[in-house]
Amino acid sequence: MSEYLKLAKKKKKTLNKLTTGEMELPMKDFIYCLYSKCTPNLYGSRFAKRIIKESKGFLQQTSQSLDNGDFTFYDSKSGKHKYGEIKISYKGINGKYRITNIRDHQKLDYFILCFVDTENNFQPKYFVVPKEHVTNGTFFKLSAMNGTFIANVNNEIVPKSMTIPQEDMEWYFNQKNIIKGNNFSNLKSFINSKFK
Repeated sequence: MSEYLKLAKKKKKTLNKLTTGEMELPMKDFIYCLYSKCTPNLYGSRFAKRIIKESKGFLQQTSQSLDNGDFTFYDSKSGKHKYGEIKISYKGINGKYRITNIRDHQKLDYFILCFVDTENNFQPKYFVVPKEHVTNGTFFKLSAMNGTFIANVNNEIVPKSMTIPQEDMEWYFNQKNIIKGNNFSNLKSFINSKFK
């Protein structure tokens, strides 16, 4: 049997499979684990589940059938339910981040973003920003994930993505961030108290 076939079979057994123990790793180790064991289409949903769990019941997972983000919470100040989407992006080999599956038709209030610097020991930075700072397209250009602008002219719902250079990510999202700081402790403190 080829050495590469052995490697492929070994990878098939563990790819996109996280154990209960791995889902409960310290956050930094969890981020490393996601990158090494999951494909992008899966690590986003696993990361969202973990952030919701870290809120100790305050953030509630939304049903996919609602088509309105990953989480909801009750905002006692406004007396309404608020909705949000959670995104994680690992810096690519081009030195840029990419946020995918941005659905600007959704009636979200917030994005919880995590950008992981793969060139700096996988150091994560967290941001909580109002939806419009991701979807308005004034600083970062949103483009259709599939097809061209012309091909999507008559489509009402088009998932979009954006590519973000490191310097722009730090400058822009540090300005729009509604949490103090951008480490996991800052995020955890915020989702456990400030949203309430």
